[in-house]
Amino acid sequence: MKDDFYAVKAWQKNNIRGPSSLFLNKELSWLNFSHRVLEEGMDPNTPLMERLKFLLIFTANIDEFFMLRSVHINQSQNRRELRQSIRKKISTLLTLKENYLEEKILPEFKEHGIEILSFSQLSVEQKQNAHDYFHKKILPFLSFRRVSFSDFPFLNNLTFYLLAFSENKEDMPLGLVEIPSMLPRLIAIDNFNFLRLEDLIRYCLNDLAACDFSVKESFLIRVTRNLKSTSVQLPTLDVLKAVKSELINRQHREAVRLELEKNLPTKVRSFLLKDLDLDENDVYVMPQGDGIEALNSAKEFFPQLRWPPFQPKMHKLDLYSFLAHEDLLCHHPYDCFSVVLDFIQKAAFDSQVVAIKVNIYRTSRRSEFLQSLISAAENGKEVLVVMELKARFDEENNIKWSERLKKAGVKVVFVELGLKIHGKMALIIRQEGGQKMKYAHLTTGNYNEESAQSYVDLGLFTCKKKIVAEVSLLFELLEQSNTLSQKSILDSTATIESFQEIFVAPINLKKCLLQKIDQEMEYKSKGFIQAKMNALTDYELIKKLYQASQEGVEIKLIVRGMCLLKPGLPGFSENIKVISIVDQFLEHSRIFHFRSGGQNQVYLSSADWMPRNMDERIEIMFPLLEEKIKTHVIEEIFPNYWQDHVKARVLMADGSYQKRQKKPGHSISAQRKFRQNGSEKS
Repeated sequence: MKDDFYAVKAWQKNNIRGPSSLFLNKELSWLNFSHRVLEEGMDPNTPLMERLKFLLIFTANIDEFFMLRSVHINQSQNRRELRQSIRKKISTLLTLKENYLEEKILPEFKEHGIEILSFSQLSVEQKQNAHDYFHKKILPFLSFRRVSFSDFPFLNNLTFYLLAFSENKEDMPLGLVEIPSMLPRLIAIDNFNFLRLEDLIRYCLNDLAACDFSVKESFLIRVTRNLKSTSVQLPTLDVLKAVKSELINRQHREAVRLELEKNLPTKVRSFLLKDLDLDENDVYVMPQGDGIEALNSAKEFFPQLRWPPFQPKMHKLDLYSFLAHEDLLCHHPYDCFSVVLDFIQKAAFDSQVVAIKVNIYRTSRRSEFLQSLISAAENGKEVLVVMELKARFDEENNIKWSERLKKAGVKVVFVELGLKIHGKMALIIRQEGGQKMKYAHLTTGNYNEESAQSYVDLGLFTCKKKIVAEVSLLFELLEQSNTLSQKSILDSTATIESFQEIFVAPINLKKCLLQKIDQEMEYKSKGFIQAKMNALTDYELIKKLYQASQEGVEIKLIVRGMCLLKPGLPGFSENIKVISIVDQFLEHSRIFHFRSGGQNQVYLSSADWMPRNMDERIEIMFPLLEEKIKTHVIEEIFPNYWQDHVKARVLMADGSYQKRQKKPGHSISAQRKFRQNGSEKS
C-alpha cells in the first residue's frame, strides 16, 4: 500500500505509523456483525419467534465463519494473536446466546405452552410412544458402527454424531452413530412439547447397537470443515464438471473446529484433536440449549409471536406502456415482488416478445421466475440464462435448475473466465411496429421470490436506449465468455469504452468509483457522498475515502456487515460517519449518491465495496437518471435510514458499535417507516 494516498502531515501529527492503525480487522469486523445479529435476537421489543429467527441466523453465521474465514486466519501474519482474539470473541457470543436461551427464550416459550423436554420429564406413556416412533420413523435411517482409535471414520462437515461407550470405560470400546440431517431436530411429543432428536436416539441406542455392545453413555460431537472454494475460482474448460467436483471434494477438507459435549473422556478428546489435526483452541463445548432454533419451524402456528403482517404495494400496470414515458423504481419487500415475476411471466406468453435474457446468481428451489423462462422456451422464444454455478451454498440448486432449463430448450451459459457473475439483470426484446424494443430490469438483489419477502433491495425497470443497449452488449459478452479469453473480454479498449451508462466490474466499476470520489474532492467542504452497502473492505476505496475526508468532503456510510474503515480518526476520517442497521428485513441494497456540485448522481449496484466484487466478479452499477426517482432516494430513502434511532448502531474508531440514544418521541425505525407505505395490519 502506498503512502501517497494519505496526507503526510496527518501521518506525522497522529503518529500513525502503518496501515494496521487505519483499518479494522476483517474477521473481527465480521464477528461484530454477528454480534449485532445476536443483539436483535435478544431485543425484548422483538416478538419471540422473530428473536428465535435471529438466533438461528447468528448460529448459521458462526458456522459460516469457521467454514469460510478460517483460511484467512491461518494466513494472517499475527495468526496466534488473532486466533486468541477470535476465540475470546466467539466464546463470549456463544455464552451470551446460551444464557439468553436458558433465562429468557425457553421460559417465554413455556409460557405459551411450548417446551423442549428432557427424556426424564416424559411420562411412561410418552416414553413408550417415543420408543415406538423411533422404531418406525428413525431407526431405518440409522446405523451403529463399532470404531477404534486405529480405525476411526471420517466425520462429515456439520454432521452430528453420537459417540457411544460400553460398560468398560477404561478400555473404551466405542460406537458411532451419525444423526442424519434429513430428520427433524425436534420430535413432537404432544401438542407443542418437543424432544431433541439426539435425546431420543440416546435412549434407544441399545436397540440399535450390536448385542455384544451395551451402551452406558454417549456424547454428541460435531466437526466443522474449511469449505472455502479453491479450484472453481480458476479458469476451466468445463465449469459444470469443476463445480460438481468441488462439491464432492470440499466435504473432505481439513477440520477447523470440534464441538463436543461436556465430560467427554480426556483420552477420546485428545485422540479426536490429533486425528483432526486440531488443538485446544479449536474446541468448543456444545451448548445445552443446542437445537432450540428448530422451534422456528412452528412459527406458522403462532402468528401472535411474530411481526404483524403488512401488505406490500402492488404495481398493477402495463409495464411496456408505462416505461415508454418513465422508469419504475421498486423498493422490495415494501413493493411487491410480483411486479418482477409478472415482467417475465407475461413475456413468456407475449406473442410480440422474441427473446428473454437473464442472469441468475441465487434463486429459490421452486422458482416461478425460472419456470416462466421454461414456458417461454417452450413457446418458441429465444431464452438465454447466464447461470452462476459457484453461488456459495447454492451450487446444487443452481446445477439442478441449469439442467432443467437445458432440457426445456433454454440456452444456459456458464461464465468461464475464472469470474463469478454476480450482477443482476434481465432483458426482454419485443417486436413493436417493425422495430425491436428492449426493456431491462436491473436490481441489487436476486431473482428469488422467497428471499425477496425478507431482503431489502431496489430494482429499476427501464427502456432508456443507452442503458438497454449496454445491458444487451454485456449479455452478448457473457454469452461468448466460453470462447473469449479473459484479457480480450476485460482489457480491450473497445469493451471499456462501450460501458458509459452502466459500469461493469472488473472492467471499469472500481475506476469509476474512485473517479466519483475524486470529483467530490474538487468541491472540498461542499463535497458530499452517501452510500449504502453490505460490506466495505476494499483498502484502495477506503484510502480514497480517507483522502476525501481530509479534503473536507462529508461522507455518510450505511454498512450492514463488515466495515474496515475507522470513522472519526483525527486527521483522517473526521468527516466520515458509519452506521449499521439490522432489523426485521435483511438490508441488501447498494445505493451510492454523489452530490457532484448539485447534479446529484445516484447509482444502484449489485456490488459491495470489496476486493472480490471489484476484481473477481462480474458486477454492474447503473444510474438513476430521472429526477423524480433520484429525489425519492435522496430525500426519502437515505434520510429514513439516517433518522433511525431504534435499530441503527454507530461504528466507533475502535471497531465497536454503539446504539444511538433514542430521541424523545422518536421511536420508529427506518424499516417501520417503509412498511407504513403499505397497509400494515395488526
